[in-house]
Amino acid sequence: MDPKPKKLAKKFVATRLSDISAIPVTWNVKKLIEQKFLDLDLRLCGISSLKQQCTFLFDVGANLALDAPHSSERNDSVKKIHKSTLDEKDRLFHYPSWILQLDISLNVMQSLTIEDLSPFVELRSLNLSLNFLKHFSGIAACPYLSVLCLAYNDIDSLPYFALQQCKHLYKLVSKMW
Repeated sequence: MDPKPKKLAKKFVATRLSDISAIPVTWNVKKLIEQKFLDLDLRLCGISSLKQQCTFLFDVGANLALDAPHSSERNDSVKKIHKSTLDEKDRLFHYPSWILQLDISLNVMQSLTIEDLSPFVELRSLNLSLNFLKHFSGIAACPYLSVLCLAYNDIDSLPYFALQQCKHLYKLVSKMW
């Protein structure tokens, strides 16, 4: 029996967030005033389940419905959160859909479910390379995904249904051992 994986501390994850200064045009992202888009780098963190180990990103109460980059009615909401008294990194955790790039390579994940990626609906780039993935149907939760790296995993075949949901996918890296 595997021991229960340790949760990643919010402060640790905050140190792994960085601004994306140049967003590729192919990602088709509209930036509003004062809005940040982020890269979350969780390489080499011993992650076996994103949902179990980063629970604060999945706090449904903290995620507002108008936080998506494609939403046209959220400009006032964005201004309010930026003027709030929340710490800068706490503000970012209230908007996980501002994370456009996620790197969870070099971990110990065996599957990736829709629940794992549910906060990242606006994700454009996902690196899952060098895990132990056998199943990754979770990418269906990311309809705007443009770049997907699945290299060096234990995947026997690519699930057509999950890939079909990613209508903007233009780069798929799937090198196998």
